[in-house]
Amino acid sequence: SNTSSTHLALGADSSLVLLGSYRGHVDFLAASNGHELPYTADYVSYFARLNPANGEVSQAMSYGRQFGTILSFVATTDGYAASGYTGGNEGFHPTPDISLPSKGSNDAWVMTIDATGAVEWAGLIGGTSIDIAWDLAQDSARRLVVVGTSASPLVDLDPHPSLSYDVTGPDTFVLKLKQPPPTKFYVVNDGSDRTYEYAADGSAIENYGINSGNSAPRGAASTAEGTKL
Repeated sequence: SNTSSTHLALGADSSLVLLGSYRGHVDFLAASNGHELPYTADYVSYFARLNPANGEVSQAMSYGRQFGTILSFVATTDGYAASGYTGGNEGFHPTPDISLPSKGSNDAWVMTIDATGAVEWAGLIGGTSIDIAWDLAQDSARRLVVVGTSASPLVDLDPHPSLSYDVTGPDTFVLKLKQPPPTKFYVVNDGSDRTYEYAADGSAIENYGINSGNSAPRGAASTAEGTKL
């Protein structure tokens, strides 16, 4: 098997957490415990957790798709955050529920991951040329600070799918991103074939197109916490 772009973070419970990509057949062996990931002919991303006291693998999971190139992975107050850039103009699709179209070429991406490894939120930054999010951190107000570069003559620095903050020709950028509130409920619209996410107070979080096969939606259901659609 092959692994690449592997990054390490120290979780809130002092566990060592890995985020990376692999292809082929992978078995995370540590001491007497092993966790096998499904075979894949193409690179896909994975999440793994190790106990630093004895090296035992307590969790390993495959996302079933690749995040592109991962450049940064850090622990946050509520889980983890990562950044990097996409491979070309295919957009960013870290989960079946998150599908972000390309902004024109290699786009910078930012996403948050909860303590279990599930992707919570993702956004793209970019324009018609190559855009990269090199590193990120969380400040004392729980906001993500992202450092990146852009070769685009006009770049949208707002990772929210339906909002934009267009800037002409930056070489290097620093962004401070407010963490979106957790989703409480979903609404789908059969006129636009889009899904809309709302917080507990009814404020809009984001909206995005649903998969092409899901035409004329009639409704949406979620868990009471709003964590699954």
